[in-house]
Amino acid sequence: MSTGTRWALPLSMGIFALCLLSFFGHEAHRLGTLLTHGSDDLGYYQFLPGLFIDHDLRGMPWVHILDDGSRLSLFTIGVSLLQLPFFLVAHAACLLGLATPDAFSWPYAVARGMAGAFYAAMGCWFLLHALKPRFGNIASLAAVLLLFGCTNLYYYASMEPGMSHVYSFFLFAALFATTLRMLEAPSPKRLFLLMVIATMIVLVRPANVIALLVPMLYGATGPRDVKGRLRWPAHFPKAFAAGAVVSGALVLPQLAYWKMITGSWFVFTYGKKGEDFFWSHPHLWDVLWHPWNGWFLYSPVMLLVIGALGIMAVRGTSGGRIVLLVWLLAWYLIASWWSWWLGGAFGHRGFVEYLVFLAVPTAWGAQGILRSSRAMRYTALVVALFFIYFSIGLSWNYLPPWDGPEWTMASVWRVYGRLLP
Repeated sequence: MSTGTRWALPLSMGIFALCLLSFFGHEAHRLGTLLTHGSDDLGYYQFLPGLFIDHDLRGMPWVHILDDGSRLSLFTIGVSLLQLPFFLVAHAACLLGLATPDAFSWPYAVARGMAGAFYAAMGCWFLLHALKPRFGNIASLAAVLLLFGCTNLYYYASMEPGMSHVYSFFLFAALFATTLRMLEAPSPKRLFLLMVIATMIVLVRPANVIALLVPMLYGATGPRDVKGRLRWPAHFPKAFAAGAVVSGALVLPQLAYWKMITGSWFVFTYGKKGEDFFWSHPHLWDVLWHPWNGWFLYSPVMLLVIGALGIMAVRGTSGGRIVLLVWLLAWYLIASWWSWWLGGAFGHRGFVEYLVFLAVPTAWGAQGILRSSRAMRYTALVVALFFIYFSIGLSWNYLPPWDGPEWTMASVWRVYGRLLP
């Protein structure tokens, strides 16, 4: 067993334990009512009680009412699919008498906390394995720990595990790791996995379709490489057919739901509510620096990571330009959304899953620091520990919402003041 493999298991187990303990520390006082809170996390979850308890998806609570009175969920089913195994265990326990089997009692809340911890841990496991062959054991481990501890990934894995982001983080990491293995040694199994993972990414959060550029472009040196990847289905037709069948089976319930509620197979649900993108007026600066969840204000370590990414791109370092392209597209898409701050959020949650790809410049920078002087290494360690303290401290101080007219830079400085001496 290699050193990197030995690190992967304790890393993932430690992250799972930390997330679950943090979940209980944050939510233990309201486990019995946690899942009834009317917000986006209920929108993602409600398909499970609708299917298994009410046996009717027409009457779900967190919906938009259409002109004809129909109740349309704005959310897709991907998060529910990933939560399903944990839900079923909780439901079975409740049917055996542990608590009321209504999908909202405390065992179901615990199941959600376990789901968030599990997918965070598995995402970090995949990410460590993806980075290790290129950047080595220590730099890869440092990158994963930094991105987990110094950003709002920790918060969304442990304190709001009902939101989509930790599930997307897991899927992005699985996509990235599988892509690298496919490039190293193409196989029918890996093509099948790529197709299923890609389908789930879109089912969890359709806007994350941007991530699918990675299997097509990461590590490509020209059009010839891209054409070679487009030929994978022809090289492995049985795996492609199996992937298409499974992907279709995953997507069909979503299409059937839309058809049942609206009469159309494909629906831009937010458009039904009058919400849209404003492509010609993106809030690019605000997404990064505004007191309403500005990314750099609440995850300042990302200033260094984006700086490293820029250097990689300018130098033509492998992976730098495609990661920069994907991040720029995500930045533009988020900034163009009518609610560019994504409301009621800790930090800018739209970037959480893209931390997977930003692990490349993070590991690259860590590798450079490890090769530098002892003074530089110790300085970097002190800075990293401060960022971890700062980010986790902000997570525990967060009382939503940190937005609205009264939330200004003075408000941000007051929160900073609680953590800084």
